[in-house]
Amino acid sequence: MTKSLGRLSARDAVTALCAAVALNLYVGHLNGTGPQLTDPVPGMAVAALILAVAGYSAGVDESVKVAPGKWIATVLGSIALIAFVVTVVTGAAGVLAVFMASLGLLWAATTVPHLIGTLITTARTRTGQHKG
Repeated sequence: MTKSLGRLSARDAVTALCAAVALNLYVGHLNGTGPQLTDPVPGMAVAALILAVAGYSAGVDESVKVAPGKWIATVLGSIALIAFVVTVVTGAAGVLAVFMASLGLLWAATTVPHLIGTLITTARTRTGQHKG
């Protein structure tokens, strides 16, 4: 059982935290203030992948597996996986940017619908339109 605010849950918070840490690492990587990794581009990709997998593992539940946007998550996840492999093999900073963008979009595609559902439910409750 997870604590939740409407449709937002503690799982969503953990997933958001992992995404925020990965974004922070990437920003540090871009401006040279991040941790010094052995090979910066592939190292950044591996760190982001570990955080993404941790976030997904913490955040996944049965509703995500059957969500109408499941195909969007599948496409974005496939793009992220391909970009990850190319980044690690080539060390290309441009492909790392694609990888990081696809991870951000993947997080948004799987988390933002929970937020929107919560906002709609809250608005309906406040205006007396909520039945249930």
